[in-house]
This record gives sequence, structure tokens and C-alpha cells, in this order.
Amino acid sequence: MKKPGATRALHSILLFALVGLATATLTISFLPLHSTRVISGLSIAGFLMLLCQKKIVINLNGLLIYFFLVIYVIYVGILTVFSGSGDLVYLKKSTSLLLDGVPSAVFIALILIYKNRFHEFPKDRAFYDFCLFFFWFSVFVSITVIGSFLIPEFRVIVESLFPAQGNIIDSSHPDYSYRIRGILPATGASASVYFAFGVVLGLVASERVMDGGYFKKFATIIGFFTLITALILNGRSGFVVLAIGAVTLFFYFVFKCVVCHVVTKGLLLNVLFLIFILMFSGYLFLTTEVGNFKAMYRLVDDFLLIISSGGSEGTVGALIDMYFIPPSKILFLFGDVSTFNSNRIPSDVGYIRVLHSVGVFGFILFYLFWVVSYLTIIFGPTSIKLKVLFCYLIIITFILESKEPFFLYLYLATILMVPISIYCLSPRILPQVPHVK
Repeated sequence: MKKPGATRALHSILLFALVGLATATLTISFLPLHSTRVISGLSIAGFLMLLCQKKIVINLNGLLIYFFLVIYVIYVGILTVFSGSGDLVYLKKSTSLLLDGVPSAVFIALILIYKNRFHEFPKDRAFYDFCLFFFWFSVFVSITVIGSFLIPEFRVIVESLFPAQGNIIDSSHPDYSYRIRGILPATGASASVYFAFGVVLGLVASERVMDGGYFKKFATIIGFFTLITALILNGRSGFVVLAIGAVTLFFYFVFKCVVCHVVTKGLLLNVLFLIFILMFSGYLFLTTEVGNFKAMYRLVDDFLLIISSGGSEGTVGALIDMYFIPPSKILFLFGDVSTFNSNRIPSDVGYIRVLHSVGVFGFILFYLFWVVSYLTIIFGPTSIKLKVLFCYLIIITFILESKEPFFLYLYLATILMVPISIYCLSPRILPQVPHVK
């Protein structure tokens, strides 16, 4: 029996809030906890209640995958204790992945699988629902970015209510006028990647997103353009995500044409739309119509310097200089957790910062969790389309890790953990069985 329209709308709003707050890690100035921690606390309470009532089923093999993360966090804790530095920043980041990211991701998977329990492929439907809700919440965040760009007074209010966790937090930073984050706590490259993932996951769920009347289709198209505008107002890293996404989508399109001899209307529209988005983004990025910001000219000059020097100068050259191994064998093996914060090394590269913090053993444990979990999904019983998507998601994050420690960013880790929870853990709520007298 169909639910009444008001009930369906309420459920959609609650799921919108659940997915959005869990993946955006919003911080409010007058509250002690960020949004992902709140969702995590509610998730743990919900799990305990269901476990007490014996109403939840979890795939134990999938639970073993998360065991890698548990071992890694314990290992980081041991290194922190024996380091004697008193620096807890790296331990807090790692523990947050386990205690904030995992419960939130598993709870999202549980609720979305339950929502689609009567469909033929409940896991696939659950993942597409996640993409749908994440897209609309990222659109909502992008609107606050555009509002901050157009109305300086609004920006002051928003950024005072929703403080940032990044490095571009006030006008003293040279890119402050150009990097506008809205309510998002992330700044710069991190914010740019968030909006790029909004575009990508929106395209993944395009059939669901565009399903409806002309008003919904129009709102969806506007949503994509607000995401692109927010991406432009935050940095270049998001363009890497979209560019590689375009290449991936193009080769998938060719594969469908040549091997399967099947091209759906939706796939063709996705390819054309993503190409159009990239062309539109490039036009806005390279013209001064968006605003007379020196940062834009600086970005273009940097690109030309990279090309003319063959990659030895500019940001690429600076990035190459950030690759170096620990100076001693003991540091190479076990690292020094204080190098992530108080004794920070001169590198932004994720791999290098993790290696210097926890050594080669911790390095292997951390990245092995992501590799094993996504290989399990990719070689599992999923469609070709989803296999390509999951390959893309994990590969693009490993590419981004060569710039910053994106796997340690809670918002992105939570996004990546949702597919792991849906396809590997597969949490299910058992149906209520009536007592027979």
C-alpha cells in the first residue's frame, strides 16, 4: 500500500537531512559537536536498540573488512602512547573515521536498504537513493556559496555561524575573496572536491534526479549549475574529479557502443551534459565575468608556467618537492604522529603525511582497508555501470591523495564508506513476525 504524500515527503526530508548532515560535517558555532558526530551518536543508539530487540542482520564477512580500520586505529593509538609527544591530532582524525564515519555510513545503508526492501535490487536502489540525497544537499550548500558571493553581509553571518576547519578562514589569506565556502566547514581544495562529488553522484542518479515534471527537471539543471559555480569559487581540485569523470564516462560510452551495442538515452545525455558542464566551467574560469579576482589570473599564470617548464615549476614542481621519505629507519618503520600537526613536515601530500605519521606498517594498514573494501565491491554481484563507478570513485580519491590527505577528511571518508556498508556489510532490519498463539 502506498504511503500518503505527506508521509513520503516527511520521510524524504528526514533522509535528505540524514545523508546531508552525515556527509557535510557541518559545525555550528554555538554547538559542541559537528553534524556527523551527532548522526553517529543517533546511529549507535539506533543500532543498540535494534540489537537488543534482535531485529538487525549484518554480513559478518563485510564486518571483517572494517576490522582493518579497527586494527589501524588501535595501532595509531599505540604509536601515540609510545611517541610521548602528547600530540593527539592524528589519533583524533583516525578515531573519528571509525567512531563518526563508520556508524553514520552503516546507518545510512541500513535505512536506505530498508526503504527499498520490496524492490528487486534493494542494494542498488539504496545506493542510487544515497546519490540522489547527496546531490540535493550539496546543491543546498552550493546555494549558500553563491549567496555569500553575491551578498558580503550574508557571507559574514554564514561564516560566523558555521566556522571553518580549513586554512582559508579570514581575509588575511590571499585567496579569501576567491574561495567562498558557504556553510561548508571545508575550504579550498576540500570544498571544491565536495561540490565535484555532488555533480558526479548527481549524474549517477540522473534518471532518479530528473524523474518528474518539467519543474523538477528545470530545478535539477539549475542545481548542477549552482554546484559548478560553487566549485569554481573554491579551487581547481574539483576540476580534476570532473575531468577524469568525463574521460571515464566517455570510455564507458564507447564500451556500451562497441561491445554491448546498446546506448541508452540517459547515458548519451550524461556524456553530452558532462562535456557541456566542463566547457561552461572552463569559460567561466578563464573570463573575468565571474569577478575581477587576482586569484584567477594567478591560476592561469600557474598553468602556463607548468606547461612552459615541463612540470618542473609552478604547483606541480612544488608538489614534486613534497615527496620525501622519513630520514631514519625507525621513523620509516613506525613514523612520528607529531609530524601531522605540531611538528608538521613541509608536505601536503596525503601519502607522505601518513607515512611520516605512522610509518610503513600503519601506511599499509590504512590504505589496505580502502583497497580491499572496494575490490570486494567491484568483484561482487554488481552491474557493469556500478563497477565502473566504484573503480572511478576509489581511483580518483587515490589521485587526490597525492595532493592532500583526502582519505582522512571525514566527509569524503563517510561518502566512500556508504557503498562499503551497502554492498559489503549489507545491514538489514528483520521484518516483524506476528506471534502465533
